[in-house]
Amino acid sequence: MNPDRPFLTRAALGAALSLLLFLLPAHAGKLLPVDEAGKDPSFKGFRDQLLTAVRKKDSAFLMGALDAKIQTSFGEDAGVRGFKAVWKPEQPHSRVWKVLEQILTMGGTFDTVEGQKEFYAPYVYTRFEQTGKDPFEYTCIVQKDVPLRRSAGEAAPVLERLSYEVVRRFHEAPVKAKGGGEDWVRVQAPSGKRGFVPASAVWGPTDERAGFRKINGTWKMTFLIAGGD
Repeated sequence: MNPDRPFLTRAALGAALSLLLFLLPAHAGKLLPVDEAGKDPSFKGFRDQLLTAVRKKDSAFLMGALDAKIQTSFGEDAGVRGFKAVWKPEQPHSRVWKVLEQILTMGGTFDTVEGQKEFYAPYVYTRFEQTGKDPFEYTCIVQKDVPLRRSAGEAAPVLERLSYEVVRRFHEAPVKAKGGGEDWVRVQAPSGKRGFVPASAVWGPTDERAGFRKINGTWKMTFLIAGGD
């Protein structure tokens, strides 16, 4: 799997939908978390170390964990220099720390590419195709018992609670509740109800994702990228 691997076209998604309906598990409408890291103790150990470094904002460890050709965009800024230009890991308030912590705690799956085992995270990226949904229109609830609220804010009435559902996300900027706090995004649940959930509770297949490969006997991060074709 490549980070710029094109998703199925909308036409292809529609054509395949009827088949996917037969293949989806009984909990259709959800995308349950999966984490295969434990299948390879060497990778699990590497990921644990990387997560510890991320939480400490240890830029030296992070830079040492990068593949020399790491991909950070669909443009020309590949490699370690490009990574530093995009993410600025030397800055304690760099967004890379928050993004990587969430990615590394959301599980993922192994794949084999040209005989080489690779790990991709999070699971939302690797498993989304089985939902049959348009990856540019839908996102996933990645937590349990997330309240869908009538408006943005902890004080707003709860319409229902969501656990790992695939939801439609509206293409608008996140909003902040009155008085500040975290961002909220507007979604439509499988029930048809529309409301707001915390931005931290959703992650989509075109949001940031990472890939890892063992190079010369050592696990390295080969891409950290967002977006899609």
